[in-house]
Amino acid sequence: MKRLGILTIVMLVALTGVAFADVQFNFTYNDPMYSLQGVLTASPNGGGVFTATGVTGTLTYLSNTYPLLLVPVGTVAVAAGGADLFGQDNLLYPNDPGQLLTSDAILFMVPTPTPVVGYNGGTAVALWGNGGSNYSSWTFSGLGGYGAGTNNGSFTLTAVPEPGAVSLLIAMALGVGVSLGVFRKIAA
Repeated sequence: MKRLGILTIVMLVALTGVAFADVQFNFTYNDPMYSLQGVLTASPNGGGVFTATGVTGTLTYLSNTYPLLLVPVGTVAVAAGGADLFGQDNLLYPNDPGQLLTSDAILFMVPTPTPVVGYNGGTAVALWGNGGSNYSSWTFSGLGGYGAGTNNGSFTLTAVPEPGAVSLLIAMALGVGVSLGVFRKIAA
């Protein structure tokens, strides 16, 4: 019985460490020019705010699909003319359905024939929130032409269930089940 209690505590401590790991979010963005979708990996900042640190996803433009790369915070993509494109913050607010992104944007790069210098080449694509569930996009070079942008886009962001949380629930259920079995044997 004592071993079971110790084992349960060790498992709970080991599995709760997952709560502080990066979180993944499914996302979509659609406007008249572009469609983006995929999974964002983000680090928690506290207070329900996250910083996107990676992406697995695609952008669709004129029936062509391109892979997405996330431009890290602090990295500034530079247009062919030398102008800084954005000072993005890559912040996500999944608990605020009216403003999932800030006005300071999340910035992606899309490998295309017309490159932007400074971060892996390609076309820079910025997404940002305008408030009130209204989102915009802007591209630099390549797709849609230099400075092509749209307003009134839609953006969704939903958390991907954590495997650690599922494991924790299973471990707790097993612990309760085993404990009940032990108590029944003792009572008998």
